[in-house]
Amino acid sequence: MLDSPRHAMPAQSNEPFFLIGSPRSGTTLLVQILNRHSRLFIPPETDFFYYLNLYGFLKRPFREIWATRFLDLYVATRSASMLGLSSIPGLKPRLLENVSSYQEMFVRLMVILNEPSGKPRWGEKTPHHLHAADMIMALFPNAPMIAIVRDGRAVTRSRLQKQNWEQNLFGAALIWRKDSRRLMRLMRDHDERILVIRYEDLVSSPKVVISRVCAFLGEEFQPGMMDSANEVETRFEAYYRQSWMAKSKDAIDPSRTEAWRATFSDRELSLIHHVQQEDLRYWGYEVEGEVSGGDWRWLLLREQLRHGLYRVKRRLAIFSKTHAIGFSRKCA
Repeated sequence: MLDSPRHAMPAQSNEPFFLIGSPRSGTTLLVQILNRHSRLFIPPETDFFYYLNLYGFLKRPFREIWATRFLDLYVATRSASMLGLSSIPGLKPRLLENVSSYQEMFVRLMVILNEPSGKPRWGEKTPHHLHAADMIMALFPNAPMIAIVRDGRAVTRSRLQKQNWEQNLFGAALIWRKDSRRLMRLMRDHDERILVIRYEDLVSSPKVVISRVCAFLGEEFQPGMMDSANEVETRFEAYYRQSWMAKSKDAIDPSRTEAWRATFSDRELSLIHHVQQEDLRYWGYEVEGEVSGGDWRWLLLREQLRHGLYRVKRRLAIFSKTHAIGFSRKCA
């Protein structure tokens, strides 16, 4: 059952902070609310550490040649495009000048992104950084981390509706469970530094949850954070115009928490429960009855095979890209 943080300590003023969670869990909604605070700035997700790890740079010592190569690759990513990095004058020289680590490069990136807002404190939100949370906490030993949890069945539904994601019921359900286990371990290892909130509590009692988040960050709660205004900075409009981001700008709607009930058949729900039921109960979500639904096991077998094939294709695609990005002897 969710019972964290038991001893969470308020953050020091102006310390950066990080927001994580299994993708499609409501991190963007949380960002929208926190960005209405007069002191806080959070851009769209940077995926900075995700790409550092994906392309293998974390396994190599920091050198200017590798940092330059990483920036060439990073600025060409969709994430960088959504941040508008290509339009920032002199970005690469500014990020590379007198830096001795990827951590310093990342901080400089966040400072540059924060300049137009003029706010004294920045945060970073990338759901995928749940996979790199231990490293981030080591690099930023005083930075608090906020994790948001959402009912795995709702997350599975949302994943399957998003373009360019694997359209596989087993795969979508399994990713949520894996992320759930990662977060459980983080809670054990970093009890005082991580605040876990539930999406369902956020949309049903937003003022209570946001007040708790502000207290954890060491900030004063500001009533204006609860306004339903959906304005976003012009430079980030492309990010928020994406079809799967549309609802994140709407007023908070508690009815969305139960939308998954009308989506799945009995056998599909049985498959999801087979994968997620232990973790659903841990986070306080009800699982009604036992796994049932007739021929759900045949559906499970089919989806497992499809998911395995997808994973093989994805690994081959990543291998092909990393093989071509300059890790050859001529760049060593």
